[in-house]
Amino acid sequence: MHLDLSSGSDYALTFDIEDRDDDTQVDDGLYFSDDGGATFEKVFDFNPTLWCNNNYGSFPPFDIDSLAASKGLALTNRFVIRFQQHGDNTLPNNDGYYIDNVSVFVPTLVYQNQFPFVDNFETGTFGPQWKRSFPWQTSTLVLDPNRPNNVIEIGSSIGVGGSRAVRIGKNCADGFSTNALDLHLDLSGLGQATLNCEIRDRSDETHFDDGVYFSENGGESFKKVFDFDFGNVPDSYTDYSFDIGALANSNGLSFSSRFIVRFQQHGDNTLPNNDGIYIDNVNVSGVVSAIEEPNSLGNFIIYPNPTRAFLMLDISDFFHQDGFNYTIRNSTGMTQLSGGIISPKDKIDISVIPSGLYIIEILGSKGRASCKFLKF
Repeated sequence: MHLDLSSGSDYALTFDIEDRDDDTQVDDGLYFSDDGGATFEKVFDFNPTLWCNNNYGSFPPFDIDSLAASKGLALTNRFVIRFQQHGDNTLPNNDGYYIDNVSVFVPTLVYQNQFPFVDNFETGTFGPQWKRSFPWQTSTLVLDPNRPNNVIEIGSSIGVGGSRAVRIGKNCADGFSTNALDLHLDLSGLGQATLNCEIRDRSDETHFDDGVYFSENGGESFKKVFDFDFGNVPDSYTDYSFDIGALANSNGLSFSSRFIVRFQQHGDNTLPNNDGIYIDNVNVSGVVSAIEEPNSLGNFIIYPNPTRAFLMLDISDFFHQDGFNYTIRNSTGMTQLSGGIISPKDKIDISVIPSGLYIIEILGSKGRASCKFLKF
C-alpha cells in the first residue's frame, strides 16, 4: 500500500485479518518502507499458528509513526506498507490469510478535561477519550500479548438493566492473551478525582495481568495500581470506586494533562460465557481546589467550588473603593464572562456558561489575582 505521509503525523493503521490455516514463518508480518519500496523494515510479526482459523479479527490500531521511528524510518511521500505472507499449500482452506477493511487515518484522541465525565456507552460507539491499545508495557506475556481475535467493543443488552456496555475478552479460544482499554484524562487542574464504574465478571480467572494501570505521561510508561480478582467475584455487576489521586500518589504518580487509566483483562477462552468482563457506567468526577496563584493583590476566596449556577466572591483582604473588575476565561483562554466588582463580597451568575474548568481573574489598580474553579 503506497502512501504520501509527508504532510502530517500521528497516523494509525487498522485492518481485519482471517487466518486460513497459515503456519507461522519468519517472513510473515508487516513491513514499512520510506523510500518507495527500495528497502523495507519489518515492524510487526504475524503468528498465525497461534490464531484461530477461519475467523476474522483485528488488532488494536497500529501507531505508524512510532513503528516507523523504531526502525529509523521517516514519514515520506513514498511510504509503503507491506502485508507479507509465506506458505506452501493452497487457498481457500490451507496456508494463507484474508485481509479486509484496511484503513490509514489520523485518530481523534481527546484528553477529557470537563468533569464529571459520564459514559454509559449508549451511543454504541467509543468516544474520543477511549482507545483500544496494545498492552506491550503492561502484560507479563512474552509471546503474543494481543491476538486478532481479542475483543474490545460495545455490545447491546449486556449492560446494567439490559443496556449497552463494553465487552472485553476473546471471540475464539486460541490461547492466552491480554486486552487493554485506555481512558484519556486531563487532570492537570484537579486536586481530587474519583472513578466509579460497574464491572461484570464473565467466568474470568484471576491473573496477574488483570487490573487497573495509570500513566502520567500519555502512555510512555504505566504503573499497576489495582489488582482485579475476577476468579473470586460473582458473575454479576459489581460497583468499583477508585480514588485516582490516592492511587496515583501511592505509586509515585502525579495528575497531568496526559493521564491515562487503563482497564486490562487477560484470558484464553471465549465470551459471552467464558473468560471476559463487561464494563458499564463509567463516571469520573473531579474537584478543583481554590488555590490562589502568586499575585500582587493578595488572597481571595471563591465558593462553592465546584459550583453549578453562582460563584460567591470574597476579596475583603485587599478591597478598596477604587473598584475592581473580574474576567472568567475557559481552558483555551477565551473570555466567557466579565464585569465589575463594587463590594468586598459579591455574587456572580455563571449559569450561562457551559460546564468545564475556568480561571477567574480579579483586576484592580494595584495588580491582579486569579484562581481556578469548576462549573458542573
